[in-house]
Amino acid sequence: ITSFGNPRDSGGGGIVRDSHSHTLGAFSSFYGFQTNMKTEIMALLEDYNCVLTLGLHNIIVEMYSITLLNSVKGLQRCPW
Repeated sequence: ITSFGNPRDSGGGGIVRDSHSHTLGAFSSFYGFQTNMKTEIMALLEDYNCVLTLGLHNIIVEMYSITLLNSVKGLQRCPW
């Protein structure tokens, strides 16, 4: 995930792997003029859509944004 400034042009990507680290799906997208937090959210939603399309269950999500992770877990209020 990257956003050159805040807000600026941004893009993100993700990889879906199985428990043996085999790649099941991947994506890379340009999100346009966005804030870094919105870019993180858009990539997370796109990754989740990929997981649903593949019919996967019991998923583990890894991400760099502690703020988004804590918001999703209900440990922190969304910053906007």
